Amino acid sequence: MIRQRFRRWRHARPFPAGLCSVAAGVELIAVVGTAPGSLSLSGAGAPASWLLATLMIVAGLTMWLDPPRRYYAGAVTLICGLLSLLLSNLGGYLIGFLLAGLGGSLALAWIRVPTDGP
Repeated sequence: MIRQRFRRWRHARPFPAGLCSVAAGVELIAVVGTAPGSLSLSGAGAPASWLLATLMIVAGLTMWLDPPRRYYAGAVTLICGLLSLLLSNLGGYLIGFLLAGLGGSLALAWIRVPTDGP
């Protein structure tokens, strides 16, 4: 019962896009928070990474909670991913950048497929 309700909820929104966007934000935070001494960000890099990561997480949650706004959230995710290349250790060692690119692209490409049944 719960699994079926979750499946219906998941199929009614761009779930993989939101998951990739949230994962990109969490990865950027992890890179900033756990980087060893010489790799840690200082100066303007750390706050920029935190800001970009927060925006990606909020965009991912927006994709899940308000699917009609997925275009704006996808665009925000793509822009934040591109900015992360410059501002936060090459986009979290390219992993965060790739996740953000995938999440934003999936959000822009997602269409709702009608399902059978209630």
